[in-house]
Amino acid sequence: MVRLVPRETKFFDMFAEVTANLILGARLMAEMLRDFKDIPGRVQKLKDIELRGDEMTHAVEPATSR
Repeated sequence: MVRLVPRETKFFDMFAEVTANLILGARLMAEMLRDFKDIPGRVQKLKDIELRGDEMTHAVEPATSR
C-alpha cells in the first residue's frame, strides 16, 4: 500500500530544505536576468545550487520509501 504521508516527520524538514534551495536558485536566476554582471560566476553558483538540490532529492527518496 502506498502511503501519502511518510511515517517519519524528518521528511517535512527535508522538504523544507529542498524548497529553500529552490527559492535560492529562483532568486539567483531572477537576479541574473535583471543584471547581467558576472554571468559566469552566477552560472557556477546556479550549478552549485542545482547540484545541492540533486543531492537533497536523492536523500529524500530513501526517506519516503520506508
